[in-house]
Amino acid sequence: MKLKNIIENFESVYFKDFNRSILVEDIELSKEIQGILHQIGVYSSVVDGLFGAITCEALQDFIETEGLSQDYILDDIVAELLLARVTGIDENLVEDFGNSEEDFVTATIKLCERHGLPLKEQIAYVIATAEHETGRTYKPVVEAHWLSESWRERNLRYYPYHGRGYVQITWKYNYEKFSKLLNKDFVSNPDAVLDPKTSLFILVYGMSVGGFSGKRLGAYVNKNEKDFYRARKVVNGKDKAEHIANLAEKWLQKLLDREEQGIQAKSIGLSDEMARRYKRLR
Repeated sequence: MKLKNIIENFESVYFKDFNRSILVEDIELSKEIQGILHQIGVYSSVVDGLFGAITCEALQDFIETEGLSQDYILDDIVAELLLARVTGIDENLVEDFGNSEEDFVTATIKLCERHGLPLKEQIAYVIATAEHETGRTYKPVVEAHWLSESWRERNLRYYPYHGRGYVQITWKYNYEKFSKLLNKDFVSNPDAVLDPKTSLFILVYGMSVGGFSGKRLGAYVNKNEKDFYRARKVVNGKDKAEHIANLAEKWLQKLLDREEQGIQAKSIGLSDEMARRYKRLR
């Protein structure tokens, strides 16, 4: 059986019954699930098709990170979410967006929802991270951007693979990693990382799967927990952790206000376009 069959047949497995279900009986199905969870950084053990406590915990972690609250460890909804995470990465880049803060926020919301960070708390932390890392410009930046290229060449040992982006990836191996993910050559042209939609993908995907430090945002901010302080480990240890946590709280309130304003706009019968304008005016 495959995940697509789970969707087609509306199969379901309760958490309490997983150890006597198709998850244990069907090795190929379990391998498919383990492979996806491994690819997105939730499962780090062997992909062997043996569905035990470690795989169960990883799948539960994924479900909570997706913002679901249910009694099923596997059903058509979970299967669809898993398969959505392994669609072509390049197809999941957002379209080009403008230079304003509002443009950045709108694009970030959209991409977070595509890459396993659907909760407002998670989106708030991603935006707060970008606000801090870019000096409130909401634009991709170059490491030590106030200094010259010759200074970077002389002083940065990983040059020319120094920091670039909404969060600054460094070292050649990181440029190689994202080159493979996006099928683009960032090794020959590292400045291509500064393309806003590319930088945004690196920010969101990296925080979602633990691509920067090995720590995933979902481990600290999920349906059951909102630890904005410890979430800083996802990018850079404890550096400015309290400051970014405070920014995240402010962004969370802004996102809640944004949702409320959208509801108000709908309640007075505005079109989608007018509703967007209403939110801007507010």
